[in-house]
Amino acid sequence: MPYDPTVMNRRRGWDLLAASIAIAGCVRTLPSSDPVSGTDAGTDRVPPSTSRDAGMDEAIDGIDGGGPCPVTIAPAGTFNFLSAGNSLTCGIHPDGTLTCWGLSVPALTGVFKDVSALLGACGVRTTGQLDCAGLPTSVGTTPAGIYDQVVIAEDALCARAGAQVDCWGHAGYAPQGYVFESLTGGAYYMCGLEASQHAAVCWEPRVGMESQGVQQGPFATVDTGRFFACGLRVDGSVACWVAAWPPASEAAILQQTPPAGPFRELSVGEFHACALDAAGAVTCWGEDHYGDTVPPAGLVLAHVSAGSYHTCGIKPDGTVVCWGGSPPCGTQP
Repeated sequence: MPYDPTVMNRRRGWDLLAASIAIAGCVRTLPSSDPVSGTDAGTDRVPPSTSRDAGMDEAIDGIDGGGPCPVTIAPAGTFNFLSAGNSLTCGIHPDGTLTCWGLSVPALTGVFKDVSALLGACGVRTTGQLDCAGLPTSVGTTPAGIYDQVVIAEDALCARAGAQVDCWGHAGYAPQGYVFESLTGGAYYMCGLEASQHAAVCWEPRVGMESQGVQQGPFATVDTGRFFACGLRVDGSVACWVAAWPPASEAAILQQTPPAGPFRELSVGEFHACALDAAGAVTCWGEDHYGDTVPPAGLVLAHVSAGSYHTCGIKPDGTVVCWGGSPPCGTQP
């Protein structure tokens, strides 16, 4: 079955026309509490310690360094949606079943409407329950409840039920008082797309309220990296900004200017980002560790997902292609 773009429109809300109509009557500006704006890396701050190095050690233990990198070997079959993580990618098939590849994690069986991958994977079943596998112990047990969407970080888990967002794990902070229509999460940074004005409300769960800030839109969609986020505006342009506590070592990606566009879809990985234009051509930027920002020549995609060190996309026929790599795989052929 070919890739069905209506699945992504319902899940992520990147339909630009719908977003334009939704924000036409907005007159009020949400207050911004973000201490960092634009693409300033904000290196005068010292972030709380992170577990990324330990997390990477956990992740690469499951990757065989010999031969082609498992995370770039896409399985057969067709998909409607992908989530590229650290050393694995998970995808939802047209029948709602889930396949993950790369890092070995326990299989998630059943029928799903959403999935998020990083060091492990979490899916939302069509019944609304969460099912997770391979998560760090800092996240804790899989929460009970009925949800529409889930995102996982390196030491936190957030899920959206209607307009309400809840987080668990390290600190487990989630902003209150907003009506969210979508949710996105990177390794240490989360954002929600606020419904009335399509502004991006972002926070670091491990820091709490001090890290919360608002980036004015209107955005059609927002996605997050390790310590930065980018939003796709309704005119197809991209704006990027920085978390409140980015480490100085991340300045290379944080200070890059995104390409001009216009684009119709955006995906942000841990250190890089990719976007699709109206024809499905792929443009990637950011740090290129293992060829993750260099798609195959002439590639046309219906959907793209950027991970930590690799990128995967769904072709118009529903099949998947991946490029890049993951430690210790190295540069891929």
